[in-house]
Amino acid sequence: RVLYRLRLVDDPKPDDAEATRAELESLAPKAKPFEFAELLTAHARAVCVPGTPDCPHCVLKGECPTGQE
Repeated sequence: RVLYRLRLVDDPKPDDAEATRAELESLAPKAKPFEFAELLTAHARAVCVPGTPDCPHCVLKGECPTGQE
């Protein structure tokens, strides 16, 4: 959901999990891929929620087309 709203992936629920994993690997810092995934998940649960995300309080708002709408 976060990656889709940031326009980093094309499909919010991709059919090809392996392709999505490969895309994520290219985005994650090489030294801390697990920390990246954990922080992204925490952000999705707390701020970038389904339905109505809390865009006004999002630290990624400046980079997010959805948050800027």
